[in-house]
Amino acid sequence: MSHGVAVSTEVVQISLQRHRRPTERRWPAKTWLLPGFSWGPPWQWQPKIWQPQARRPTSSLRRVHLQDLGDLQYIAEVSIGSSSSTFRLILDTGSSDLWVSGEQFIPSLSDTWTPLPQAGLVKLDYGQGEVEGIVGVDKACLLAKPVPLCVEQEFLVAKQVSDLSLNTFDGILGLGLPGLSHANQDFVQSLARSYREVQCFSFSLNREDSKSFALFGPCAKLLRKAAKETHLPEEQAALLSVQRLFGFARGWWLVSLAISCDGTRIWQGPDMYSICGLEVAALLLLSLYPGRRSSRGQSSDCRKRVCNACFALCSFFQALVLMLLLIALLVLLAPMVVNAFQSKVLVALDTGTSLIVIPTENFQQVADAMFGLRLRDSCVLSNSELLCACEVAAEAKALDFHLGDVRLSLHPLQMFANVNAEILGDQPACRSGLATQDLRFWILGDVFLRQAVVVHDPRGNVSIFPRETSRSPLPVTTAAVPASTWTPVLLMLALPLAAARLDARSREDGELEQRLLAT
Repeated sequence: MSHGVAVSTEVVQISLQRHRRPTERRWPAKTWLLPGFSWGPPWQWQPKIWQPQARRPTSSLRRVHLQDLGDLQYIAEVSIGSSSSTFRLILDTGSSDLWVSGEQFIPSLSDTWTPLPQAGLVKLDYGQGEVEGIVGVDKACLLAKPVPLCVEQEFLVAKQVSDLSLNTFDGILGLGLPGLSHANQDFVQSLARSYREVQCFSFSLNREDSKSFALFGPCAKLLRKAAKETHLPEEQAALLSVQRLFGFARGWWLVSLAISCDGTRIWQGPDMYSICGLEVAALLLLSLYPGRRSSRGQSSDCRKRVCNACFALCSFFQALVLMLLLIALLVLLAPMVVNAFQSKVLVALDTGTSLIVIPTENFQQVADAMFGLRLRDSCVLSNSELLCACEVAAEAKALDFHLGDVRLSLHPLQMFANVNAEILGDQPACRSGLATQDLRFWILGDVFLRQAVVVHDPRGNVSIFPRETSRSPLPVTTAAVPASTWTPVLLMLALPLAAARLDARSREDGELEQRLLAT
């Protein structure tokens, strides 16, 4: 008989009843529906599960932060290449090319780099330096918020940089018009083709680093943003047309402004791009003047003085001589004739220039009007830049820019900057914000642009919103014009008189010839 161990078995009952959640609705056992409807299952509440989704930008404006380097340069960050390396580039409206230092960007490290060997070595000339290098295409992204602006862009990798210090920046991103670009398509054109909403861009420059930025987006939104920032209605902003010129000036953001200082309007310097309509009319009329034809089919005046040739040949030489004479007068004297009646000056808006650059022939006039007698004993011209004693700023006159119905006054206290140097003995020196160069137009750099918000429309318009404005009529007094300016005016008035005298003399000769033949 075997002995076993008695095992007691206990059955455990587990309740499988589901407990109702506090937020769950309980339906009654029987639910009576409306007549004509069948029974349906009780509705169960299901909590909505949140799933992360990509956030869309709340605004179509793209904001680019600009770092202010001593009120001299404004730097933006741009990533180039497949490695997304970031470079510090100057946003420059005075040029249209993109280039980066070859020491910072190495093309072989980018998988998306496409060289353009057919372009060869390309040289870019700037006002105070030049760069030379190879050209290629790669992905370039302007680091804007909330979404960067990325395009496939042709740019230059600089192998040699002359007279440009790369201690604070790695290159330049040009935002000028296509006329200044050496590439097939500049950065502004690439943005317009890649982003339909990026139509315009604006700059808001300040002395405080955190407040300087550039905006890219629809023109209407940029105008509203500028009006809100400057507290100036859109209809009061200066809407200026960009001057489409040829030669050296093509591609600049050139506009016409009236400038005055201490009640005196600044006289426009030589303008080789415009020709007076009166002079053109005189050229067409007088160059084709053939002289009076006699009864024998010959020009009596020409026969007596030149040769006894046929009328057509004589008329041709006479027209040729008059045409060459008038062309010489137009080339040599027309600029002074036009400028004597010109009330505005051509200015270029350039974020890549820190000063206001004035043409050489106008610089003395502006400096005299602003500083008066203190110009001789307290200021000196150093490397084309005007340095003055810092105490002169409080006594100098303001430079007024007339933008439609409003006036933007730029006082020397807003322009002067200490340079930690001495001038004319022991006087502390300051940069006056003015410089001179042999140009045909003014360049308004950051000294001027800090006083306004400027909206650039590549279709050919610029809107300027001054931060501080005042209303005043444009001065009537103009600066003294040299007496030699009126000489071509008198000459052009004398030409029609000379032509009339020539015609009268031809008639007299013809009548005399007829009387001789009759006798």
